[in-house]
Amino acid sequence: MTIDHGSAFTIDNLDSILEVMTCIAKKSACGNYIYSGESKHFDLVSSKLYRRYRRSDGGPVSVSAIQQEIIDEARRYTTETEEIEILSELQHYGGTTNVIDFTTDYLTALFFACDGFPLEDGRVIMLSQQGPMRPYITEPRANTSRAMVQKSVFVLPPNGFIVPEDVVRIPSALKEPMLRYLHHCHSISSESIYNDLHGFIRQQNLHGDAYRELHLAISYHKEHEGDLRHAIDHYTRAVALNPRLAQAYCGRGGAYLSKGELDRAIQDLTLCVEVEEDHSCAYALRGRAHLRKGDSEQALQDLDKAINLNHEFDNSTTSTAHFYRGTAHVEKGDYDEAISDFDVVIDRKLPPNMTGAYHNRGVAYLSKGEIEQAVKDFDRTIELNPDESETFCVRGITHVYRKDYDQALKDFNRSINLDGGHPCAFHNRGVTKLFLSVWDEAMDDLSRAKKMGIDTESVFCNDFKSVTEFEKQNGVKIPEEIAAMLGG
Repeated sequence: MTIDHGSAFTIDNLDSILEVMTCIAKKSACGNYIYSGESKHFDLVSSKLYRRYRRSDGGPVSVSAIQQEIIDEARRYTTETEEIEILSELQHYGGTTNVIDFTTDYLTALFFACDGFPLEDGRVIMLSQQGPMRPYITEPRANTSRAMVQKSVFVLPPNGFIVPEDVVRIPSALKEPMLRYLHHCHSISSESIYNDLHGFIRQQNLHGDAYRELHLAISYHKEHEGDLRHAIDHYTRAVALNPRLAQAYCGRGGAYLSKGELDRAIQDLTLCVEVEEDHSCAYALRGRAHLRKGDSEQALQDLDKAINLNHEFDNSTTSTAHFYRGTAHVEKGDYDEAISDFDVVIDRKLPPNMTGAYHNRGVAYLSKGEIEQAVKDFDRTIELNPDESETFCVRGITHVYRKDYDQALKDFNRSINLDGGHPCAFHNRGVTKLFLSVWDEAMDDLSRAKKMGIDTESVFCNDFKSVTEFEKQNGVKIPEEIAAMLGG
């Protein structure tokens, strides 16, 4: 059995979550209850109409008369004839009514109690359907899909507010773990609860400040020359205001990835897929982070997931996932699989990795010993980006295989001119000069490569087995000083 550790789910506050749920279950065991969730404590459990028209002196408000006027006016804009259906439609679109939303499902009420105002306690309000409010409890006949998902029940209090039978407090610190629990264990989330455009608008209004911070972060991330520090600050404010905002975790994870802070990137991208388990971009970015950490297996799991989720689209996520999956296959030595991934990027002309795809496919062909195919890809890479030092270096290697040493030296020289700190270019130029018996220059290049961190002995022995074997195959006698550097 293969376990996808990248999608593992853990809850630190599970005992407290279950304690809250048990409390509600016990309280409602003796009666037929309905529930309403409030993400902050209001002074009254009241309707929107009552809150809008309540008198400042605390005097009575004729909510029934005001609501009747609203219903009569609304008849001009709807085909509904029943008053409850008109109220249902008004409630659905965010209108002002004397309706208080309840649900027959306390899990749904728990979602509403936790969704919003992350620094304040929420509460679940319990109301018996057999108590004094029974005549004022109703269900709309023509339920919308959202009302059915939420198992909605309407309460129309004659005075605009109700006195609940019981209230269960949800501490602010428990809100985020509770939302994670509801999502992973009961499939209750923003996407399931607000399952239409009007629900999305309601979400925007509820979390307006969080969305503002998110879009500011995106602006700094993408438009202000990659101002990652300010982007991260705004992403952090966004998730503080709305801990279920998957885009903010993904964006911050991407920013940390750009900064090279790989563990923090993986942490944020994991949070993203916990909130939104089908977030293909987060899997693609997390795959990149694992690849940079040298964990090819975990990278491949994430990149496979990103591709499977996004296979119908040609976009930057698709391109990124195929490109880095191909790179992971190169690192594992799976060159045919790598070439297939780079083929996708190249054949579909997917930005932004076209140049890198030609280069990396060339490396895969070179590693397979298909020199001519490799040269074609390196030539195309250089056409697209004539300042790519690494491509000149690896194309130089193909010329060495062809025994075209003069052309190889031209490529190594170009690589060094573009990047004077490229140790592999110095090493390969030095080896090429061994073939040409240009000993002093070979010694100079190999010495510089060694100072730059190349293990000249191991690399040479890996390529040619030994100094003796090199001499035998090429009919040369390497000077003792150079031979000692190369393990001879």
